[in-house]
Amino acid sequence: MRRFFVTNLLFVIVVNALVKPAYVLGVDRVVQVQVGPAAYGIYQALVNLGLIFNVLLDFGLANYNVRMVAAAPDKLPERMGPLLTARLLLSTGFCAVVFTTAWLLGYDKTHLWLLAGILLIQCLAQAHLFFRSCLSGLHQFKADSLLSVADRVLLIGVCAVLLHVPGFNLSWFVGAQIGCYAVALITGMLLVKRFSAVRYRLSLNLQPVWKAMRATLPYALCAFLMSIYLRADAMLIERMAGATEAGRYATAYRLLDVGHMFGLTFASLLLPLYGKLFSEQKTVRPLVVTSVNLLLPASFMVAAIGLFYALPVMELLYGNHGRSKEPILEAPIFTVLMISFPALCLSNIYSTMFSAQGSLKTQNRIAAVGCVVSLTANLILIHQFRSVGAAWATFITQWIVAGAYVWYSSRMARLPFTGRWVGLLFLYAFLAIALGYGSTFLPMKWMYQLMCYFVAMIGLLFPLGLVSPTALKQVLGR
Repeated sequence: MRRFFVTNLLFVIVVNALVKPAYVLGVDRVVQVQVGPAAYGIYQALVNLGLIFNVLLDFGLANYNVRMVAAAPDKLPERMGPLLTARLLLSTGFCAVVFTTAWLLGYDKTHLWLLAGILLIQCLAQAHLFFRSCLSGLHQFKADSLLSVADRVLLIGVCAVLLHVPGFNLSWFVGAQIGCYAVALITGMLLVKRFSAVRYRLSLNLQPVWKAMRATLPYALCAFLMSIYLRADAMLIERMAGATEAGRYATAYRLLDVGHMFGLTFASLLLPLYGKLFSEQKTVRPLVVTSVNLLLPASFMVAAIGLFYALPVMELLYGNHGRSKEPILEAPIFTVLMISFPALCLSNIYSTMFSAQGSLKTQNRIAAVGCVVSLTANLILIHQFRSVGAAWATFITQWIVAGAYVWYSSRMARLPFTGRWVGLLFLYAFLAIALGYGSTFLPMKWMYQLMCYFVAMIGLLFPLGLVSPTALKQVLGR
């Protein structure tokens, strides 16, 4: 199981590492630079408004579908009709609720037209995710991984042209996303049909539709609560501190978003594997240890970059576009967000156990606590410290939620914590900070300092025993 997990994970990471950072830094970043922080701040606030209510669009169908398909792949054809009908009904309700909320929040007609395009993107993206969940449940991880970046590959190609055309604006960007997601969605439907004898037709019998939606209710509640503590910050900043502050926060948040993509990649791969082990009444401990040993050290290195290289990173990404003061203002936000990243990674690994086992009562309670903490901290700190305050609210929320997930999921799955293993992780975290600070004194440019730092930190994985050369050879089949 561990070999299967790691080999597929390596493939997923390579695919995502080649495409998603290229999109975020090469397209999304350039779009923000061209349209300006205020316009992009409005756009990001509207995107996050939709994401908060994404539960009405998904209603937990993706996670539910992964679990059901992994347990009984032969029943996917008979479930497809009711699930497609549920998707259509949910999309309609989702658009109505988000539009009403945006109107009540005071967005004007221009913003509502922009929101219409954003909601269409999110509907297409969720349908795309649904068909990916079918592939994941069928353990077609490579097909799922390629499909997960298909829209971004298309969008990189389209925007490479559009960004060089005079008059580029957010409407063009939204239109490009709609077209690319539509193509990716059709591709996903064809792939699922290839691996399973499904027929794409709506079910006129609403009873199985309501049954499917009732079954996904706990997943929907969990998704809604998580979307609040993960996504409410951008909208609150825009409403409380203005569009420019929201744009500044989005600028600093961008690299955390890239890291979060890789954490979600782990989670999407772990979900069906956890589900299979739970259904066979086998321990998940080896899989958890492998995941933590791979993901957490990487997150410590990312956090160290935020601590010691925030200003040069912000200057590299944004300092050459006539925004001389912006990197200085955004660096503190970036630092706080990056030291939240290890907590986000832990949450991705441990919270997935609840979804895999179908035991969401505790997960929903933890997510509810996260909502209360996030909203309270944001309302207090944004008022006092604007976008920097929102970053601290994220830090506080993520570490509280991660601690709760680790504690309760370990008890649920009976995962013993060995003092030696935990001690090694703490030692690695200490060394990541110490060597990160020390690297800033090397007599060379900061990029070369970072390269030396990465080599040193990767090398430490082996003598500390977090990665075993023998196990690595076995995984690679050598």
